[in-house]
Amino acid sequence: MSEMTRSTEWDAAAGNNPVLSQNLKHPYIKLSIDLVDEEVNGDGELLDSYTKGDLAGVIDGVGDTLKVVCQLCYALGIDPEELLKEVNDSNFSKFCTTSKQAIDSIKAYDNDQRYFSVYADKVWKGGNVEYFVIKGWKAGQDPKTDHPKILKAHDYKEFDATKFILDSMDGGVNNE
Repeated sequence: MSEMTRSTEWDAAAGNNPVLSQNLKHPYIKLSIDLVDEEVNGDGELLDSYTKGDLAGVIDGVGDTLKVVCQLCYALGIDPEELLKEVNDSNFSKFCTTSKQAIDSIKAYDNDQRYFSVYADKVWKGGNVEYFVIKGWKAGQDPKTDHPKILKAHDYKEFDATKFILDSMDGGVNNE
């Protein structure tokens, strides 16, 4: 069992039940959102620790934030592992796995005024897979001082959050 799944089991053991209607106004979802906000933005938490240069506090904040994000997934009836898999699949589709795909992706940005000096870097080769990342600078950036942005391959597959929306008896998402 993954630790993300084990984290959601803690919520079940504590007597918390997922909110299968995904009603964003439900008290348990509100609690989970508030906890995410607190762990990221609260005094002595993630961002505050970062600002203070407190490495141990940052690490603690990352761990606590990860836990409460898993709790939020649990509250919404979403498997955090499956959600992360879908996000990773989408993110990895930004990479090209052949030089032809990389060249086609660079060409796809030829007439895109948002980016300039688009290029591909071979970033990894493992087993039978190699990855090329497409990079370019946003209009207005200075290549001498700014880092290029990672761009999407021309056949990038957008993350589809709608597959995680439950179709419950009350018609799915209920935000009233």
